[in-house]
Amino acid sequence: MGDGSTNSAIVRQFTAFLEAGNYRKTDERYAILNKVLEESKPFSVDSLYAALKAGDFYVSKATVYNTVNLLASAGIIGKIVAPTGTQVMYERLSQMQCCHVVCTECGKVKLVKDNNFAAYMNARRFAAFNTSHYALYVYGTCSTCARKLKKRQAAAQKSTSKKQQR
Repeated sequence: MGDGSTNSAIVRQFTAFLEAGNYRKTDERYAILNKVLEESKPFSVDSLYAALKAGDFYVSKATVYNTVNLLASAGIIGKIVAPTGTQVMYERLSQMQCCHVVCTECGKVKLVKDNNFAAYMNARRFAAFNTSHYALYVYGTCSTCARKLKKRQAAAQKSTSKKQQR
């Protein structure tokens, strides 16, 4: 988990959001929030649901989806959409001062620490604008997908050359 004072401020922020919107303050929503606060990297609803289930806390998948949407609306988490459109990842906004690499084949998102980029962005000022968070997304192909693609291309070339020899 992260800094205790930061986490308690986030819990207060979420509570204020729920109260302002007349949403119920349920144990399930706070359990989901606490699990989100434990995450140090981008997560999906499915991985969050599995983590809750593994922790012996029953919550329906629909509740996880609904709470994740509330957390996004409250400004606690942000959405990372992979270009494949197959998987949506989320991350705490307080952690979104970083660089992500996103595989365009499988949709995997990986957090990359780049101190030079962080120093540049933290020193950067924009006229009449206060930056709260930022994220850089670099799209490409992960090494696993690149190997699979290379094998498929090699197999296709082998098949084509056999057909041409006949």
